[in-house]
Amino acid sequence: MASVLPFDLRASELVPTTDGLPDMITLRKHLLPSVLALVLLSTSACTPGTPSGSPPDSRPDSPSSAAAGKSAKPAIPSASVPQVTPVSAVDARAVLAAFKSRGMVGHMQALQRVADANGGNRASGTSGYEESARYVEAQLRAAGYAPVRQTFTFRGGRKKPRVESFNILADTGGDAGHTVVVGAHLDSVKEGPGINDNGSGVAAVLETARWMKEAGITPANRVRFAFWGGEEDGLYGSQHYVDELSQAEIGQTAANLNVDMAASPNGVRSVHDGDGADFG
Repeated sequence: MASVLPFDLRASELVPTTDGLPDMITLRKHLLPSVLALVLLSTSACTPGTPSGSPPDSRPDSPSSAAAGKSAKPAIPSASVPQVTPVSAVDARAVLAAFKSRGMVGHMQALQRVADANGGNRASGTSGYEESARYVEAQLRAAGYAPVRQTFTFRGGRKKPRVESFNILADTGGDAGHTVVVGAHLDSVKEGPGINDNGSGVAAVLETARWMKEAGITPANRVRFAFWGGEEDGLYGSQHYVDELSQAEIGQTAANLNVDMAASPNGVRSVHDGDGADFG
């Protein structure tokens, strides 16, 4: 099916779509605390507020209809404000304390060793990518997740016309009706190990997932941790994920947090709304 998400889930570009309202958030530059804070905020309990006794699509009569002798309905607000339950300060402190005791460097060092042992890179369709995936899966399983692979193929070159790769997905508990996707692309370019682009993003997402479990955080809304393949070849993995979503799953996706090149010294925090607006 075609991509119709109200925001773009592709792994490292900021290209918002125009239908719907959920946001896409891209994070870079030493942003592990930001990732954590946004995950906790995004997964807080949310109850949409609809005016009492009114259906969601109710609208007041226009002045012209009232002038024509029709009975005007009471004015109803055109938009409602969600009632948000604040993130528990105790939960946030517990996770932050866990992060302070251990960093992301170990994950990046592990990915460097993988590249060193596999021709200097971790590109999709290579042994380096497979070994990187096994490392991520082992870390997730040890933390208590049940990671799954989502396989896809894309066009390669003359020597290898079709390349097979996969995404890794791992879910927390929580309300699946308001899923928050937290992702980073796992593959590197063929020319290098990709420790900043995007081993650093992988480390941030992986460590967020691990320490949410260790701190005993069960979010109100489900978090889906995603590690995309095929990004450096054309954003194929995350696009495949979007294409495979049902209409119901699209409607149940509240936001996407994209973590790319988190070790860059010139990083940015960007939020793109579903209507194409950039909030900076």
